[in-house]
Amino acid sequence: MPTTVPELLSQAFTLVSEEGVEISIPLYALMTWSTLTSGSGELKAQLDDKIVTLRQFKQLIDEQTFTPAETKDFPPFEQVLALLRFLDKFECDLAMRFALETVKDKVKQKEWPPLLLVVAGAFLDRPELCKQAYDAPAYTWADYPSDMHPKGLNSAYKY
Repeated sequence: MPTTVPELLSQAFTLVSEEGVEISIPLYALMTWSTLTSGSGELKAQLDDKIVTLRQFKQLIDEQTFTPAETKDFPPFEQVLALLRFLDKFECDLAMRFALETVKDKVKQKEWPPLLLVVAGAFLDRPELCKQAYDAPAYTWADYPSDMHPKGLNSAYKY
């Protein structure tokens, strides 16, 4: 028997992170924002993404922006890239648009390094993002919080 609209609006889809933590998202929202429910009869999916990434995805759905979580083992620079990979993997076009707007705004406000746009542009095959990085205000790594430095940045370049 087909699902009625009221039933669809009341159902939730559960995403399970690589850590085994569950997050629930309204099914109608998930169907609107991603391909995560495509071909799935179940209302639950085990993913190989961190809970931080899933929470940021939910924040994008709810608020059309996202904020990196404060965590010692997953720096914000890496969180942003993980979120963009997640959005690309599940064809979350609308969420990707809002995520990239957040990144561009943070770069423009000099809160995040332009390198995020370069890496995102290369990964997503969107050269216009790389160009926007070069148009961003010129700053050195010392101008950005250390948690926004890419992993492995030689400390000689940090300060």
